[in-house]
Amino acid sequence: MSRGLGYAAALEGALKIKELTGIQAQGYSAADFRHGPIATLGPDTAVLIIDPHGPGSTDLRELTGLARERGGLTALCAPSPEAQLTLPGGVSELPQTLLATIRAQQLALELAVLEGTDPDAPRGLSKVTPTH
Repeated sequence: MSRGLGYAAALEGALKIKELTGIQAQGYSAADFRHGPIATLGPDTAVLIIDPHGPGSTDLRELTGLARERGGLTALCAPSPEAQLTLPGGVSELPQTLLATIRAQQLALELAVLEGTDPDAPRGLSKVTPTH
């Protein structure tokens, strides 16, 4: 989940996690998450919070705290010492978002490897997708 430009990184990260692992990941904007999906937060919920330190950072910090209070397994991708997926400091929101996208892709790769899945041959996918 993210806000602003980081929302694109959240969508890409969820897509890569689905493709490489089969885990039903979903990217949300923090605002949309508050209107329904927040009810899914609990001890069996994993949440990746992508915070490229833009205008929505305060809201993302609040949602991170809420997810933790409800027992969710949270991972933070941010230019912050407490982040599990760190980003460099001193970079504006747009390049942070690009870097966060790469970090989310790296997470998907590591999850696939841990699961024993070949990330170069995802189940049901091919390198070429024909369109008609």
